[in-house]
Amino acid sequence: APGAGAAPGALACLLGGLLWAAWRNVRPPLADRRDRDRVWLDFRDQFGAFWALRVAERMNVALAQQRWPLVLGWSGFSRSEHSAGEGDLSPATPAAVDATLHSLLRRFVSRDWIAARTEPAAGNGEDPRDNVLE
Repeated sequence: APGAGAAPGALACLLGGLLWAAWRNVRPPLADRRDRDRVWLDFRDQFGAFWALRVAERMNVALAQQRWPLVLGWSGFSRSEHSAGEGDLSPATPAAVDATLHSLLRRFVSRDWIAARTEPAAGNGEDPRDNVLE
């Protein structure tokens, strides 16, 4: 019958749309994330999987070299599986992790781009995610 092959394709599109909508609703809003996660997620979303995976790989190598009990995944930073007995982060670790991430991202974005995601909004009505390096 003509048009009978369209039903599975339409069903697949509908199912894909529903899964995407469910995933978007499960993710915490960016406002509820730490600055470092906001920076990471905006970078990931703007530069795509290729560069995001490369930066995450480099970040995870640096985290392991410094023996910081964190790992950078697709959705942001979390405790490393191997950090169960290592206790809490030292007070200096968060700043050092941020500096390492910012250093890696500076190949792609400006300091202003990073600052827009880590500092309180100036209330100028502009979307800071539009400020990507030249």
